[in-house]
Amino acid sequence: MPEMKRSIAAASAVTIVAAAAALGLWQTLRSPVTLRSAPRAVMGTRCELTIVVARHRAGRGEEALAAAAGALRDVEAVMSHRLAGSALSRFNAAGPGEEVALPEELLLLLRRSVRHLKLDGRGATKLIAGLEVDLGGIAKGYAVDQATRVLQSCPGASGGIVNAGGDLRCFGTNRDGQPWRVGVQHPFREGLCGTLLLADAAAATSGDYRRHFEIAGRRYSHIVDPRTGRPVQQTPSVTVVCLPAAGREVSATDADAWATALSVLGPAGLERLEKKAGFEAMIVTGTPADPKIHTTKGFRRLLEGAGEIRLD
Repeated sequence: MPEMKRSIAAASAVTIVAAAAALGLWQTLRSPVTLRSAPRAVMGTRCELTIVVARHRAGRGEEALAAAAGALRDVEAVMSHRLAGSALSRFNAAGPGEEVALPEELLLLLRRSVRHLKLDGRGATKLIAGLEVDLGGIAKGYAVDQATRVLQSCPGASGGIVNAGGDLRCFGTNRDGQPWRVGVQHPFREGLCGTLLLADAAAATSGDYRRHFEIAGRRYSHIVDPRTGRPVQQTPSVTVVCLPAAGREVSATDADAWATALSVLGPAGLERLEKKAGFEAMIVTGTPADPKIHTTKGFRRLLEGAGEIRLD
């Protein structure tokens, strides 16, 4: 009898150890891992893709990253004015009065950003000679939205972020269950002036610190005021955040469009933006020696720490 009790006890111990090992393996397989990729030369800028998935879904996560990069390139192939074979380049090469059949997704963005165009259900027609369209103020955001939807559809994904040259969209949380930390570029020098904490959101930054040109030693923004045809000068940096709101999903397309619009409108445009649910923004004006910060009422609540913005 004592020997039988010892055998039962030993068997029970082995069972407990095996169960503990199985539980540990299960927890390891279910633990989140972070996967990243950086497709090169997409949309004329640097791109970074990140997804958080359960470890046993890592293979599906890698597939999702590749598919998301493909989604970015698909948008570029249609909407880039730099690619000679893109649908947008074909339209730019057409003469006035010549209708050009275009993909529905390109027509969708043209309807939102029309200048001197006639649009119908199949294509677009220039109304004036010499007109060319550059969708740089909205196409990157659209591409980010498309890539994010691919990552969100990945089985086991608990979070992710797509960043295309300052236009980004994130969902869920990082592998530690915390919001994504999104740096805001300092408009006058290298480094950051603040850090946003975002979960389900999109953000876009426009400014002349990355994309600009110089004439006679003076810097000019790449953003043109359509009212004057001249580069904007009053807004070195604009950051727009799009958050979930009733009746509308998060949209990097909208954040991108508003960042460009506020670059033209300046601080006066913040009042118009605040009438739109789910948007927050910051505009920096002035000079390195005398910078001025303008924000919507809720923007600083999105910042890490005490809502500090450092422009010193």
